[in-house]
Amino acid sequence: MKEAQVTFCALSLLAPVGVARMRPSEKAALWSLYEMTGGESWTHNTHWDLAKEPCQKLLAPVPHRFSDPRAIAFEPGAHFDATPWHGVGCVDPCDDYLDGPKCTAGRVSSLKLRANGLSGEVSGWTSVGQLANLSYLDLSDNSLSGALPSELGSVKNLVSATLSRNSLSGTLPGELGAINSPGAHRLEELVLAHNSISGSLPTQLGLHLRLVSLDASYNALSGSVPSQIGALTALQVLYLQSNAVSGTLPPVLGRATALRYLRLEVNSLSGQLPLSLGRADSMLTMHVHANRLHGTLPTQFGGLQSLRALTLNTNSISGAVPSQLGLLRELETLDLYSNALTGDAPATLAELANLRLLYLQNEQLRPLRQFHCQQRMPNVGKYSYRIVREEYHRMMTSICPEPYDTATAFLTLQELDNDDL
Repeated sequence: MKEAQVTFCALSLLAPVGVARMRPSEKAALWSLYEMTGGESWTHNTHWDLAKEPCQKLLAPVPHRFSDPRAIAFEPGAHFDATPWHGVGCVDPCDDYLDGPKCTAGRVSSLKLRANGLSGEVSGWTSVGQLANLSYLDLSDNSLSGALPSELGSVKNLVSATLSRNSLSGTLPGELGAINSPGAHRLEELVLAHNSISGSLPTQLGLHLRLVSLDASYNALSGSVPSQIGALTALQVLYLQSNAVSGTLPPVLGRATALRYLRLEVNSLSGQLPLSLGRADSMLTMHVHANRLHGTLPTQFGGLQSLRALTLNTNSISGAVPSQLGLLRELETLDLYSNALTGDAPATLAELANLRLLYLQNEQLRPLRQFHCQQRMPNVGKYSYRIVREEYHRMMTSICPEPYDTATAFLTLQELDNDDL
């Protein structure tokens, strides 16, 4: 790291006079990332050269400032070459009072190097905090490893940070909650999916009150869902699926009434589904299958009028299927398979005009048994129970004096013969 700084300083002195330049600390932060992640082998590294300027995107007149000792004398029509570093955006103008004469070509406002062959640890990228005006960061689909540096919390204008599909590990620093404090902007999107990040979600994430999307799916996160998430009233997307998240879902999660997409499947969540989730009337999809939930299905879910998909299969939910689910007229998929539900499915399900896929278990299949009425069915597991709305309606109205029970209905002909049936 020290060698990189010495190289940077030396080359800065050799840079051509008159070249517009950004703040030296920002250029050094970019170059640090370049050296840490094998910049010479990146897919695209056009103009990444310390002798060139990251922000000089266009041919432009040579600057002439009396306060800038490196500015050359004015020459009519003189220009210097465009040398924009690939992936670096600089639309934030310099502020003479804050930045001084050393900043002449704007400040770094975006860094987008998605799928660009970056490889190496980023935990030592402590200079990222110097990119104080960074608004958009996208380093996804690379081979970055190590933990996120806590200095990321020093960025003051970050709107979107995407680091998905890497090999990041370690825990998430609590300093993530300090991003943009006290900056002018608010973090709206944080995407960390498909990594190997462990530990709990920092409670400090609840400080980002304008956060719209939080995606930490497909990691190794543990611990519980922080109750502070309920304070994110602007949150529309919460993806935590395929982790090791445990504990109960906090009742305050229902305060995030703007939620549209909730994915918590394939975790170790326990306890009951919060009744308050029924207040998230903007919800479009709710996937909480493959957990350890128990208790009954909340009747309040009948208030999720916009819901299109509800998957709660592979849990330990008990009791009857609430008739209120028949109010979900936009519902296309309802999966309650592999639970401990009892009683027949309510006739109100026949009112679900948009329902395409309905997965139920044996205990809810009286209509199915009536419909087939002593006809043996192929036993292909869960998909034996897939029913569409029209079939369900016919099943409910069919009369069968002596239907097979479910176990018998799935026996093969040979098995029936052996049992003398």
